Amino acid sequence: MENFMDFVSKGGPIIVIIMVVFLIGLFIFFEKFFYLIRIRTNLKTLRRRAITLATQGDLSVLKQRFARNSDPFSRVVVQFVDRLKAGERMDAEYLDMLYNDNVARLSAGMRLLGTATAVSPLLGFLGTTTGMVKIFMKIREVGGLREQAQLAGGISEALYTTITGLISAITLTILSNILWEMMERYENEAREAFHYVAKTTLDSLKKGARV
Repeated sequence: MENFMDFVSKGGPIIVIIMVVFLIGLFIFFEKFFYLIRIRTNLKTLRRRAITLATQGDLSVLKQRFARNSDPFSRVVVQFVDRLKAGERMDAEYLDMLYNDNVARLSAGMRLLGTATAVSPLLGFLGTTTGMVKIFMKIREVGGLREQAQLAGGISEALYTTITGLISAITLTILSNILWEMMERYENEAREAFHYVAKTTLDSLKKGARV
């Protein structure tokens, strides 16, 4: 703890800002990470349940059961049933549009994570600049480089903020790519599941299912 506080004190106020930005990025990552794990784990169960209800032919029950959920797959199933009740034509292009409108919300928060990633190295370079300014101010005060120890504060701030900013940016970039990969996998699996449920539902309507 003492070493950490010493590190922060050498880095100056900019390093505190970098750490706050990094923590915000970490919070967004873990929130999205566990959310994606949960909805992807539940997807197979929801798909089986939707197919069973659609096959049974009572679409009102299908909507009622899935309206309780907040995941993208459940939302698009509910909207699909609503569109059927409204008498809208369901072709492949319309189903894709309906699906994309709901899954687009999955990326909520990613822009803020991207901002944290982009800002971190910039803050590091800002700390480098302020550190260099302090160095030149010390040189001006002492009239040269006769007392190098007095310049250590500016040098420390210049180096520590740059290192911290780069570490933050690299880490958040890796975590962001992990989230994008997870979202892409879920989107593909959910798209396939939704199209299968829609096909099953439309087949049930042809057999006399109740909307």
